[in-house]
Amino acid sequence: PPPRALGPYRGSSPESSAERDVLRVMLLHPSYIEEIIERVGRLDDDAGSHPEVEIDEHDPRGALRDPVFRSIYDAIAERGAEVSAEQLAEALDETAVGVIDVVLAEPGAVIEPRATIDGALRLLKERLMQDKLGELERMTPLATGAEKDSLLRESVIMRRELTALGGRRWRSVRGMID
Repeated sequence: PPPRALGPYRGSSPESSAERDVLRVMLLHPSYIEEIIERVGRLDDDAGSHPEVEIDEHDPRGALRDPVFRSIYDAIAERGAEVSAEQLAEALDETAVGVIDVVLAEPGAVIEPRATIDGALRLLKERLMQDKLGELERMTPLATGAEKDSLLRESVIMRRELTALGGRRWRSVRGMID
């Protein structure tokens, strides 16, 4: 097995902090578990790519992509709001159990659960939208005629939605500098 990193597990991407925040609320404020499962499920459903591109069901494009955070989320979702840390530990590997231990050791880490949930899910939605926009941009040069027009319209709509969420792409920032 790979050597265990020193310190608490941080995740593999910048968005991992949003994933960790979702888990913090689930572990420290179990009354929000059902709502979070529903909202993450909607994000996962929306994460589907363009209808013309097939996606493997194990594709890491869902809302929660970090394998450790996703395994904890799935274990909680399968067992429900009444699950204990011991029951979770039985179903998870050492790294995931370590994450749970760290979260439970900081009971005051989530002061405003509602704001934490909303902020974390907004960031995860932005990431999903950025991915979908990138997919549309990759497909557009290959399309012809009406299909190309449809992809361009879809891209414009997606950019507007991202702007409304507060999301920015490098290209939009670079355009402001030029």
